[in-house]
Amino acid sequence: MKYRIVGEPLPAVICDVEPGETLITEGGAMSWMSPNMKMETTSGGGLGKMFGRMFSGDSLFLNRYTAQGGMGQIAFASSFPGSIRAVEIVPGQDIIVQKSSFLAAQEGVDLSKVIIGHCDDTNETDYIVDVLKNGSYVGMDRIGVVKYNPTENRIDMIERLLSMGYGDRLVLSHDCNVMSDCTRVGGNRVIRKDDPVWNFRIVPQVVLPELARRGIEEEVIANLKENNIRRFFENL
Repeated sequence: MKYRIVGEPLPAVICDVEPGETLITEGGAMSWMSPNMKMETTSGGGLGKMFGRMFSGDSLFLNRYTAQGGMGQIAFASSFPGSIRAVEIVPGQDIIVQKSSFLAAQEGVDLSKVIIGHCDDTNETDYIVDVLKNGSYVGMDRIGVVKYNPTENRIDMIERLLSMGYGDRLVLSHDCNVMSDCTRVGGNRVIRKDDPVWNFRIVPQVVLPELARRGIEEEVIANLKENNIRRFFENL
């Protein structure tokens, strides 16, 4: 497959697809395609993976686009300003991307090896569920950054996704790398003033106790705390 990335500040990637070649994508990413591109759904890896998804509460299917009868062409467009980057995924060279970053991939990419990060910046349940249905993990990983979403809203979303059966593919974090009081203007000092509990301890000291108070079982909390991320890295 050949591709070219065009346009700024709202870019698109135009893919020239060989006959019989297939791309997979999240819903809503496709912008346009040639008439010979066939759109269909797939179990995403055969009967075993299909039943695995069913028992975990996921959708059984993914979107597929296949060129038939000759070369095809399909375009995927970004939904917000920025740039599109092509990344080759090979063993030992994995990537974690933030919310809304994934556009498409050649068939064969195992989305269970992908974490879509910063998903807790949004309160749109349908968006996060679509990501989970496609097989990815999601990072609820900006907890405490109230500039983008209050902590209470983020915890509400985690509880909502747990109630929908997605507790095995949520990973929690805080996006807090360096806490410095030396920044003269802006930076962490401003954020800490807005939410003084935003620090390295916010997940174990604030989020997990609040989920327990809301009746979330210890086994589920253990998955959020360590089992999910361990399973993700063991699967790479």
